[in-house]
Amino acid sequence: MKQFFSRTFWFALATMAALYGVVVVGYYTGTSIILLAVVALVSALLAYQKLDLALFLVFIELFSNPHGALLLADVGGFPVSMRMALFVGVMVGCGIGWVMRRYQPSLKDGRAQIFLFIALAATLGFIIGVLTRDPIAVFKDGNAYLYLFYLLPVLSVTWTHKHRHNLLQILAAGAIWAAAISFSILYVFTHFWVALLTPVYEL
Repeated sequence: MKQFFSRTFWFALATMAALYGVVVVGYYTGTSIILLAVVALVSALLAYQKLDLALFLVFIELFSNPHGALLLADVGGFPVSMRMALFVGVMVGCGIGWVMRRYQPSLKDGRAQIFLFIALAATLGFIIGVLTRDPIAVFKDGNAYLYLFYLLPVLSVTWTHKHRHNLLQILAAGAIWAAAISFSILYVFTHFWVALLTPVYEL
């Protein structure tokens, strides 16, 4: 059991709760765009200082919220989510780390080659889409493929046994969190009155 439920597990679970707390604050105070900027800045600083920890944060957000729509804000008519803010922050911090020679992606790693055809297909599809369709609609439809760029920071980290162990615990925390959220929502919608259901549903 210690393989799944040691300190990293509880840290990941607490971080998931904190992320959802940020969502609640942003939703009810109208400060989502400010909080998204803070998330991007913190993730950029973390990626520059400790790239492995920044990637753990990415996995924590991914495992706790599969739809990626936490903390949405409208920026120039375009919806920006926490997942996007994390992506921008991590890539910026990692990019600065490459320029400062703190990190160096191992592009000769065999793990990079297996994603090459997927990246080429996604790039070709995006180019064709932009040339024939509305670019905003194309981005909304295919922005998930931008996650392939995370391969660069992933290949810049030496994944030790400890890293893999921590990632396994983050996955376990995500499973527990998703189950807890699902059962909590089920309990609320089957035991409480309408006045409480409306804000829970909207959130």
